Amino acid sequence: MSNININNTTLHYNDYGSGAVIVFIHGNGSSLKMYDSEIRYYANYYRTIAFDLPGHGKSSPYNDDNGVNFWKYSAELLKQALRELGVRKYVIIGVDGGAIVGLYLAITDKENAEGLFADSFEGNRLSMEYVNKIDKERKRIQENFFYRRFYRYLHGAMWHENLNNDSKILKAFAENQECFFNETIDFYSPVVLSCSTKDREITQVVSKMEELAKLIPNVKIITFQGGKHPSCLSNRDSYRLMVKRFMDDKTVEIS
Repeated sequence: MSNININNTTLHYNDYGSGAVIVFIHGNGSSLKMYDSEIRYYANYYRTIAFDLPGHGKSSPYNDDNGVNFWKYSAELLKQALRELGVRKYVIIGVDGGAIVGLYLAITDKENAEGLFADSFEGNRLSMEYVNKIDKERKRIQENFFYRRFYRYLHGAMWHENLNNDSKILKAFAENQECFFNETIDFYSPVVLSCSTKDREITQVVSKMEELAKLIPNVKIITFQGGKHPSCLSNRDSYRLMVKRFMDDKTVEIS
């Protein structure tokens, strides 16, 4: 576990394994610890780097005066951090809000990003329905001893501030009714959009993937009939195999 300072922001990260590089990006309200089992699994085969996004885990707080949205800002930081770590070519796995960060990273660093797996997220916009649901769940969570311990595990002593600040980020973006992407995404390496049809966190998730896919030149949608949110965990074996096949021979299949 290490830290790197980029533009006065401290990013906490793990860097395991060797060989071809996977960059793993967690979602909003989470941290790299949430996906430690997956990070360590891929590190058996590849160099696997995972960051805590700004305002998450052990990274420093997010400054909302930076002038760009949280996901785009985070992608710029990750791009610079990867340069500092000597990384050039890599494949991205982004989950939930990390999928959006991954898309922005792929666009801003298309010369080096060789592919993107974007799993279980809201698609091209955040609905107020989704944001209000998340906010309500987080307030309920903060009254539950078990969940308080869980989020303290993910974020440390700043867990309460991190969750509240992230809820403000989500709400502000949803209130503006913005799309993340308003035109064809300028990234031509393969993109895999994945989700579970049983996802209870995101309504109409398949149609949201299909709508976003219209903006992506080289895209494939993978839907898992079982499991829950996120599909990369609830369909762990199939997802791991899909990623490994892409890393090893650049094909996208599921079993």
